[in-house]
Amino acid sequence: MTAFAMLPPIPRPPDDPTSLTLDSGRGWRVSALDGTAIDAVDGTLTLGVAAGSRTFDEPSGSFGGLAPPSLVAVSEGCDVWLIDPATCQLLVLDRCDCVFKAVPGVGGTGSAPRQFKDPHGIVASRGNLFAADTGNARVSVFSMRGYMLRGTLSVPVNAITNPWVPAAIAADPRGRIYVGDPANGCVHRFTAHGVWEMAIRNLGAVVHIAVDCRGWLYVVTATSSDARVFDGLGEERDAATAVADVRNRFATLPFRVDVNGALDFSRSGGPCCCAFDSHGAVLPNGAVGDALALGTDGTFRSQPLDSGIAECQWHRVRLCGALPVGTSVTVLTRSSEVAEPDDLVAALPDDAWDTWQVARRPKNAQTDDACIDWDCLVRSGPGRFLWVRFRLRGTGKVTPRIESVTLEMPRISMARYLPGVFSADPGTSDFTDRFLAIFDTSLRSIERELDAQAGLFDPRSTPATPGAPDTPDFLSWLASWVGIVFDRNWPEDRRRRYLRAAPALFDLRGTVPGIRAVLLLYLGLGDPMAEAASCGCGQAAESDDPERCRFPNRCCPPEDPCAPPAKPKPHRLPVLLLEHWRLRRWMFVGLGRLGEESMLWGTSIVNRSQLDQSARVGVTQLIGSQDPYRDPFYVYASTFTVFIPACFARDAIAKKGLENLLKDQSPAHTRWHLELVEPRFRVGVQSMIGYDSVVGRYPTPQVTLDTTTLGRSTVLGGVPDESRGPSMRVGSTARVGSTTVLS
Repeated sequence: MTAFAMLPPIPRPPDDPTSLTLDSGRGWRVSALDGTAIDAVDGTLTLGVAAGSRTFDEPSGSFGGLAPPSLVAVSEGCDVWLIDPATCQLLVLDRCDCVFKAVPGVGGTGSAPRQFKDPHGIVASRGNLFAADTGNARVSVFSMRGYMLRGTLSVPVNAITNPWVPAAIAADPRGRIYVGDPANGCVHRFTAHGVWEMAIRNLGAVVHIAVDCRGWLYVVTATSSDARVFDGLGEERDAATAVADVRNRFATLPFRVDVNGALDFSRSGGPCCCAFDSHGAVLPNGAVGDALALGTDGTFRSQPLDSGIAECQWHRVRLCGALPVGTSVTVLTRSSEVAEPDDLVAALPDDAWDTWQVARRPKNAQTDDACIDWDCLVRSGPGRFLWVRFRLRGTGKVTPRIESVTLEMPRISMARYLPGVFSADPGTSDFTDRFLAIFDTSLRSIERELDAQAGLFDPRSTPATPGAPDTPDFLSWLASWVGIVFDRNWPEDRRRRYLRAAPALFDLRGTVPGIRAVLLLYLGLGDPMAEAASCGCGQAAESDDPERCRFPNRCCPPEDPCAPPAKPKPHRLPVLLLEHWRLRRWMFVGLGRLGEESMLWGTSIVNRSQLDQSARVGVTQLIGSQDPYRDPFYVYASTFTVFIPACFARDAIAKKGLENLLKDQSPAHTRWHLELVEPRFRVGVQSMIGYDSVVGRYPTPQVTLDTTTLGRSTVLGGVPDESRGPSMRVGSTARVGSTTVLS
């Protein structure tokens, strides 16, 4: 080894730049949010709610438009229910007709089990509707399907001092129900099954309650316009004083709410675009005033972003998101070789920041929420650390939405291949880099395609969806290389699994092992190649049929009585195929003996018609093909049956896919039958062990009322006390001294 070989390699820039990404999944690395917010639902960076526009103590109970009004409920599927305070009728929104329709049999003024008196709240959770029926001092629970009355919520007597008055209701993401009780100055919490858990006490007269995405409870009382906040354990947090401060904690509603509790669906994106008042009637003007106002100007500043490269020249900033009409995002950057303190960066004037590039809505955008993929070069000088600032501007009604920010570094420009005169001074170098960046981006995109080209030839990674209309996807195109045509109804995972293993089975095509292996791949029941690899002869080592193994002694060695216990055998894949010639029972002259296991066939094996002997109208058949004396051979020759679990062919499309696969894999001269089997054993119907039957034990009897369907596999167990020993049941187990214990 020479001395030159011991020297370290010469440092050089990487071939491609690396990147840092800011988004909801990898974190925004926020240092300061001034008038901006991170949306609690989709994690995008947006403008916040304008300060002072709404308050928590609005009469509708919407907490300034953050939650549905008290008498409006929204389910997980965005279905909307409403209780009309005038008629106490339960209404549901029909999105097709864009009208609230009355729910039959539920609602109306009264004290009957399905009626309300002075209701103060409704909420949807886990398939149920909970209605705070204040006048009747109860919380009624209805099923969303059929609106069946499931029961009412109750509070233990020792948990309250006065009769409870449910005046507000809310549900958290875990399905727990919160009920405000002003008579006792507390909020009760119930489990998702309606069992009382605890109470948050000493609150005063509770008016409205709401729960955010984290499961924190917000309580508004009659004596304060601020909201008291409690975490999931019932511990009080800092009070919320402004709607704008907590807007990002609540989920986005399918409508907007005004100060009077009216609902505006004009921007919901669905077929219904009307506005409704608190009674469910359509507003004649079709718009709702005093909607939740957004800010018009906001700033985001990041923490110092570390490139890990000394004197790194950061390359570009890439924004992905949406820019409606009238909105913009201004990008500012600052670089430094050291991580400067945050208070120092916050005090820097605007002229200490660089880049100053503005992203606006493209002129050729077709919609208001135009998606953007915009980028600009970083104009800051070299430095290991980078800070980014975004100035978001909106109209008060719409806001920019930044989904992700990608920061590429270091800058690898084609200027390094040009003469040094093009980078002689900073001004010339900056112009050269900005000019060549147009070509660098295009060439680098081509290089990325070439770097990822190997993934196009792997069934596990190649795209399975077409890139353009009327063009095949790469997965189908790759399959055509080896002569495989996919059924259009196959799911993606089945196509990938089949293409990956099918070429290795080409030498077995048309044989029983080959058809079986293809079926195993199609059904996803196991890897046939792994099963074959467990034995040196190419067949499974645990095969019980020596005719299927060319080296039976090698596959099934004699057992050694002194050997240690054998390891448990691996799971044996199902056989699936049965050749009909295996069903023939032969008798040979000089060897066969007549008995119960003997069969002598004659002319009736295929039910042929023979004049003056066996011909019968409507019974025998006129068959003129083949040779009647060789019917025993022809009946079973070139015929097989495929046994498939019935769960794989429940519908006509799945069954057709199996039939097409068998047509493609079976030899042309063969005949096959497809049998769909269930896991059972029925003598005379389904009783061929190893093919269409499963012998096992009954499952543990767990029959639940309204849940289990009685059938052939349902077992009704005994009473619970029988499992604990002798008991006394008159007429059944009441024999003193034998089956009865008196206690």
